[in-house]
Amino acid sequence: MYRPVDQSYRTNTPLNRKKTPANKRQRRLAKWKKMAIAAFVVYALFVGQVIFSQEKAIQEKQQEVDALSLESKVVQLENEKLQQKVERLDDEDYIAEIARQNYYLSKPGEILFIVPQNR
Repeated sequence: MYRPVDQSYRTNTPLNRKKTPANKRQRRLAKWKKMAIAAFVVYALFVGQVIFSQEKAIQEKQQEVDALSLESKVVQLENEKLQQKVERLDDEDYIAEIARQNYYLSKPGEILFIVPQNR
């Protein structure tokens, strides 16, 4: 009627197991697997850090490119204005106008009135 209780669980504990070559091999294999996983995690973290730092450097360079592009446009506009001024210097009327404004020269018979500038 009653069955005897199997007590093999008492003898199959880690302390009671015999260290057979197969068990050693399994433990060594498990150890190598853990080390391989740990190495892979370290490698993945290293690669992630490299990618992150390069992405940051790319963003900094892109901002620098944008700033230099804006500065280039400003310099081009200034260059165009100066080019127009150089072209106007070929006109004698423009040269006379500049001479009257900057050097207070006048045409014959013309009277100059110097008005103080607002401060």
